[in-house]
Amino acid sequence: MTRTNISIVLEKLNAKDYVIEGEVATEEEYNSNVKWVVADNNGQAVFGTKPDDMPSWTAVKTELNKL
Repeated sequence: MTRTNISIVLEKLNAKDYVIEGEVATEEEYNSNVKWVVADNNGQAVFGTKPDDMPSWTAVKTELNKL
């Protein structure tokens, strides 16, 4: 399995507990296609909005531009 640039960047920025669904090339796609795990319900991930301590699109885009 090939890692995507977005997964490489998120790891570099110390992001945790997320799932990437589809392409991520814009802020809109980042907000809709990166699913953040915000809780655990008996072993099932509960997804929600991006926690404040996770990377912003601006930070992600800056790192993507470096690749």
